[in-house]
Amino acid sequence: MIRWASIVLACVACSPAVPDQELLDDGEGSSSVESTLGKLAATFVAGDSSGNMEIAPPNASCVTTTVQEQTTVYHFTACDGPYGLAQVTGDVTVAWTNASPTFHIDVSASNLVIGNVTLASWTASADVTAQGAQRTMIWQSTASGAVTIRSSSRAFSRTVDATSTWTIGDACIDIDGQAQGTIEKSDGDLLHVNTRASSFVACVGSCPNSGSELRADDIDDPGVFVQVLYGSNAATYTNDRGQTYTFVPECAGTN
Repeated sequence: MIRWASIVLACVACSPAVPDQELLDDGEGSSSVESTLGKLAATFVAGDSSGNMEIAPPNASCVTTTVQEQTTVYHFTACDGPYGLAQVTGDVTVAWTNASPTFHIDVSASNLVIGNVTLASWTASADVTAQGAQRTMIWQSTASGAVTIRSSSRAFSRTVDATSTWTIGDACIDIDGQAQGTIEKSDGDLLHVNTRASSFVACVGSCPNSGSELRADDIDDPGVFVQVLYGSNAATYTNDRGQTYTFVPECAGTN
């Protein structure tokens, strides 16, 4: 489902400049934020292939925890994690309740840095259920801060409703969902954009799986949208005017 962070595209055959580049960039930036939050939230739930769940213990030297009753504070220092999470620095507080068959977490953080995303404020609530080794997480979050797009820091405010699924031991996580809010455009104005991810699969060190789809809608200009559909070796961009371009995703060069 996800590798939303790499939708900056390079032309395959020197086709004309991509129309609606601003909407594409800001949709990509918004999706980068949303996928990052979903991936990090999933790491707080541990368990085994029998369906048992628990709060995740620290599993690397770059993260320590402080535990008081059913609240755990994670202290990250330049941590890399699963699903391509990179350079996580800051504190995250996770309150949890294990009421089988549902594991519930409430997350809060401020001044948290995750790769190209800096969170001034983040709150989230998630319910996780298990079927053997598979996990399904239904979550909502609200976040504000800044994301770097094409070397430019853009302020954002996003509200997310999504479902994440993963299997213990696998390197991938699926995220389906939608988000709304604002993100700063290159000229400093705010773009009101809705994003939607469908069958979006994120794996470490790879582009989204074939069939992964991202769409961004400009709320200030109803009907205007861009859509990116990933294939096995390239991605296809389509807009509301029916214009279609085929591109090689930037992430293809890092596989």
